Amino acid sequence: MNALVKIDNYAISTRAAQVNRLFERNLGDEKLTASDFQRISVPTQGNTLWMIQTAEGQQGVKDITGIILFKNTNRSFWEKEMGSGENAAPDCQSFDGLCGKLRDGYPKLDIGSDYGPGGVCEYCKMNKWGSGKNGGKACREFRCLYMLRENDILPVIVKAPATSLRPLKDYFVKLLNAGIDYSGVITKLELTEEKNKAGTKYSIIKPSMVGLLDPESLKKVEVFFTSIRGSIERVQRDVEVHEDAPKSDPENVCGTTKSEVPF
Repeated sequence: MNALVKIDNYAISTRAAQVNRLFERNLGDEKLTASDFQRISVPTQGNTLWMIQTAEGQQGVKDITGIILFKNTNRSFWEKEMGSGENAAPDCQSFDGLCGKLRDGYPKLDIGSDYGPGGVCEYCKMNKWGSGKNGGKACREFRCLYMLRENDILPVIVKAPATSLRPLKDYFVKLLNAGIDYSGVITKLELTEEKNKAGTKYSIIKPSMVGLLDPESLKKVEVFFTSIRGSIERVQRDVEVHEDAPKSDPENVCGTTKSEVPF
């Protein structure tokens, strides 16, 4: 049983009275976007150290520990190999894991089915196992975890690739089964080395719970999250509704208004 913990040492607690003023002074009428948050990716080749950007430069750390304020699913699809050709941007991209948005000026892809890029991700052929290389998905899926660390006022975005989705889901399901909200705990993200059938090393995220937040700390997190929620969720709402969505959208998910999409 994990003991209750306080977040008295967290910046949002020690500088709670200054947070709103800092936002006003430093940003004025500007709004935060996803690009303003530090992004942290899982390293390659089985490396078990996270590379974090600090004031002194990049630094390798064994774990990322903090409070997950928010999480969402992102997807990206390239018809040609990623980064090849004149345009390196994805041909189709989803910021909510539900609806795909085609690149501006790019025609709807002809893949022999209405259930293709630019529609509902769940039914898209490019989101099926076997549609990509080595039996994988042609559309790359990853989770974004908005994680608030002890000394930070803004959360970092930890980008979890497809290989880490299962251990993350297992972790969230365990919390669900215990009746615990993921934002009500301090989570530690470590890395472990794995190998595929070809012997290639890769890293996966190993999440664990450090402790449960006490009621007072949980209230502080809720208040803080409310103050920046619009900024964090803005990236999800930047998804245009396509006129032809109902054609490839049997449940009319992408045909609903943005406020109705079940994020």
